[in-house]
Parts: sequence; structure tokens; C-alpha cells
Amino acid sequence: MKNIIHIIITLIIALTIYTATFAQDIKESIELPDNATARLGKGRIYDMQYTEDGTRLAAATSMGVWLYDTIDYREIYLLTKHTNYAEFMAFSPDGNTLATGERSGIIHLWNVDTGEHKRELMNKQGLIKLLFSRDGETLGTLGPHGTILLWDAIIGEEKQAFENVVDFRAQGIFSTAFSPNGFLFATGDENGVVRVLEPFSTKEIHTFEGHEGHVIDLSFNSDDNLLASGGWDYTVRLWDLDAEEQQLLIGETLCIDNLTFSPVGDLLAGSSHIGEIRLWDINSGEERIEMKGHSGKVLRLAFSSDLRTIASAGVDGTVRIWEVFSGRQMHVFPNHFGNFTCIGMSADGKTVAAPTHDRTVCLWDVASGELEKTFDKEGFFGVTEIAFNPAGNVIATASYGDFIGVWDRGTGEEMARLRGHKDDVSSVVFSPDGKIIVTGSKDMTVRLWDAVALEEKQVLEGHEAAVTCVDISPDGQTIASASEDMTIRLWDAESGAEKQVLEGHEKGVSSVAFSPNGTTMASSDRTDSVKLWDTATGTPRTVVTGDASGVLCVVFSPDSKVLAVGNLHGDVHLLNIASGEVVKTFEGHLKKVTDLAFTSDGAKVVSRSDDGVLYVWNVSL
Repeated sequence: MKNIIHIIITLIIALTIYTATFAQDIKESIELPDNATARLGKGRIYDMQYTEDGTRLAAATSMGVWLYDTIDYREIYLLTKHTNYAEFMAFSPDGNTLATGERSGIIHLWNVDTGEHKRELMNKQGLIKLLFSRDGETLGTLGPHGTILLWDAIIGEEKQAFENVVDFRAQGIFSTAFSPNGFLFATGDENGVVRVLEPFSTKEIHTFEGHEGHVIDLSFNSDDNLLASGGWDYTVRLWDLDAEEQQLLIGETLCIDNLTFSPVGDLLAGSSHIGEIRLWDINSGEERIEMKGHSGKVLRLAFSSDLRTIASAGVDGTVRIWEVFSGRQMHVFPNHFGNFTCIGMSADGKTVAAPTHDRTVCLWDVASGELEKTFDKEGFFGVTEIAFNPAGNVIATASYGDFIGVWDRGTGEEMARLRGHKDDVSSVVFSPDGKIIVTGSKDMTVRLWDAVALEEKQVLEGHEAAVTCVDISPDGQTIASASEDMTIRLWDAESGAEKQVLEGHEKGVSSVAFSPNGTTMASSDRTDSVKLWDTATGTPRTVVTGDASGVLCVVFSPDSKVLAVGNLHGDVHLLNIASGEVVKTFEGHLKKVTDLAFTSDGAKVVSRSDDGVLYVWNVSL
């Protein structure tokens, strides 16, 4: 019974409820799927932990869980089994087992030395924390409704359940933390009040006031006698739980997030939204070290147990290893970008643009798989579609914020923000001469914009439901718009007059594309069929079978002989237009494929999936 109580208590360790996310299928090395030449990006980071001996660092990302050697800075494994983002992690005390969990409650156990997948557990009530017992034989899980489950980590069976231990649903709570020994639970609220409770009785034992506004982060030291809090008043405060008073005030600092005590408790680390990391002496409040290197918000901090290093992960796509004593940057693991929302290919086929769910837009070199550059989009509105102009020097983004951003590729500066749509903008494309930008929106309209003057030219109305996709013919004379009203409408690009309405789809049309030779148009509607249309007459030519799971997106090869289709199962098929046969299949994504783009020479195709991963595939038919 003592062991069970100890596990329950120690389970609730330094809890911070993070933002949600996912992963894929283990390989004994970091290999690619068959026929893939590159994986673009290494995934956005959601959690990061050292092994007990400090020799390895695990990073849970939107792509999977990366395991790094922190001695020689090697990539050891990419662990990919989750179908949603792996958000929570715990190493066994001996460092031999890694538990990774997603918010849905799925947990995977891994052999750290070999990368072998050991077993899967299902925490049906969801998950917000993982912790091993000190002997490594029991895994504890904490769910979003305050229920603790104890699992036999050896055989994977549930041992015991303790329900409603903690109530996370109290109004106004903005941050939470559990003490390392589990006796205490802290909350910070929107009014600047910090409360400390006994988690099993929920008895309030301390109340601290001092912050002005939201308390955004909390952290206990290893002895459970100090609590650090960071607030929007740009102060960090240390509360002495024995004396029941404020011990230290660190004022006028941006480093109010990711508060982390060093293993021996004499240092406190904090980070800022602009990339700064500071270490303070907890006795004097003196700043020991300032670390600068990140170009944006720091997402996570982790001390090694030997106090030799501290690791930081940022939205700039880097994991950085710092020497604690000197503040010297020892190594950078780059390209931790992921959660890509869409892709756009440059006309020369050399560059793929991919916006993330964060503010970053990545430009990738298709041939090498290397990151060319990044720029930050304004605000956090998701980008639904992205397109290069024919010259490749301007990029347009369609947004959930009902506007279109126009960007200078060279500088990354926003040239203009085009407004006029009354709802989310779902699609954007440039005319072949680069003079017109065409957009479609949930407001059921298609709009034409002058790409030089950066102003609205025309509004095309006629659809009876959201416009999902737009394209323009190679000669620039005809605009095609697909809609949830199950139709495709053809418009005269010069006059804006409606030329034809194409009917026959069983569901809302998800994608439409002209062939490069201008003779054929393809469309999909999430069923197994892809319709091919004669662009001269608007009559259906044939229906080809794309995939039984349903086809979401279509794109033609540069020679117009092959159609690439992305399906709901996560595969990419290449179809011979003449015969309708599948000539090649690319498997590797775990979720539906939403975006496809051929390189200009037709040798490669790039795919984007809801698993957030981008693959470059070798076509070579």
C-alpha cells in the first residue's frame, strides 16, 4: 500500500498542461518511406526531457519523438507510432524505457537503446501527465478529469484507479503545477492569486497575492518548499511555503514562462516570447546567465540531471544545448518545424513553401530537402493555401482570417493584406502572367485581385455554398471554382461572366485542377471517383477510380499524362490519364493527404498530410 501511495503522490509531478498534437511507425534508424527522397522538417516540439544520466534528450514533436545523443549530438531514432501528436513523455529511472502519450490517451512504451516498440496502452479518460515509479515497474497516468491510473509497465495491465483526485475545471485557473513529491498542487489565476492545495483533500493551505494580472506559469523546487510563479506583470516571484511569504521578487523581466528549477534547486531558469533565457540565483535573485540565440518564443526548457547543460526548444525550429556554467551554446539541432497547413510549389519546381500552425512560413529546397529560409506571417490565423507568382518573387496566402496576405519572397515582408471576403479564404492562385490573383472563400464568392495595384477587381457570384478550390487555365482565359454545392463553375477571366456550370458530383467538390496542356480538367469530391472534363466543351470525359477511401486532392504532371491523387487513407496514387490505371503508389502518411505539387520537370511530387508531415517522392515511372 505504501508503494501505491508513493506512486500516486510522485505521479503528479511538475504538471503544465501543454498545447495539443501527434506522430507515425518505428524504424530502427531514421529512414524514409519507400520512394521518398526527403522528409521536410523534423516536427514542431511539444515536450522535451533528458534521460536520468543526461546523455540523451527526447523531443516529442508533431512528426514523432526524436531521440538525440547529447554527448556527440547524433540523431539516434525517430519513434513514430502515434496517430495524433505525442505530447507527454516520461523516462523510466534507469533510462531504458520511454513512455510517450497523446492527449487522446494512447500511450506507447519504447526501448530506448534499440528504438523497439514494446507495447501500447489506452488511457480511455485521456491524458495530461505520465510518470514512472522509482523502480520503473509502474507507470502512472493523470487524466483531464483528475483520475489517476496505475499500470504495470512490464505487462501493460491496469493495476488500480483513483478517481477525481484533482479538479481542473475551476473557473479562472490559468496555470497549474504539482510538486515533485506530489504532496502539493498549485494554481495561478487570472487575478494574480497563487493558491497551494493538498491534491487529495483539495484543502487550500496557502494563498499568495502579489501579481497584477494573470499568473501564466508555476514551478515547484525539488524539496517542495519553494514555488516560483511568473505573471503578465513581467515579474517572477519565489514563495517560501514554510514561512508562507514571498522570498524573492525578480522584476521587469520578460522571462516569465517555462520556469524550471535546476536539479539541486539553487538556480531558476525562465524564458521569454522573444527567445531570451535567463538563469537566476534563487537566494540572491542575481542573474547568473543570459542565453541568447532563439529568434522567437521558447517552447520548453530542460536541465540535465548533472547540471552540465540546459536544453531549450523554440518556435524558430531549433533545439539548443547550452552549458549551464558559462551560458555557452554547445550545439543546435535545426529544422524542428512541422504542423504544416498546406504547400505551394514555385514555377521553377525548386522551392516548396509551407506555412505552419505557428507564425512561421518555411521555404524548402526540393532537391536537397534543406531549409532555404523562413519568414513570419502576421498574427496566428491559419493559412489554408499558399501560392507563388510565376516569377517566384511574390507569395500569396489564403487565410482563416478572411484576408489574403501578399509577401515579398526575398525579404519576407508583407506587401499588402487584401480584404473583401466576408468569411475564411479557402484557395488562392496566380494567373499565368502573374497579373491577377484569384481567390475562393466560404462566403460563396470568387474574387479577382490586381496583383500589381493590390486591389480588388471583380467579385464572381453564383455558388450556393462555400468555394473550396479555384484554378485558372494555362492560357489565363478561364477560371474554375469548386464548391460544397457539388458544382464546378467556369468563369471568363476577363469579363467575370459565368460560362458554364458542371454538375455530377455526389458530394461537395474538394479539388479542381486544369491540365498543363489545357485540354482536361480533373475534380474530386472525397468519394472514390475522380472526374475528368473536356475543358473546351465542359462535358465529362471519363471517371477514373482514385481510391476506395476517397480522394481529397488532385494535380496533373507537367506533361499532362499523369494525375496524382491524395486520399483519405494517407496514400498518394499516380494515375495514367489514358488508361485510368494506378501506375505508382506512395505510402507513408498516417492521415489524409490534402495537398500535392509536382516539380516542373515532373520527376518529383511533394505531399502534405494532416499528420503535418511533408514528403518528397521520386516519380520515375
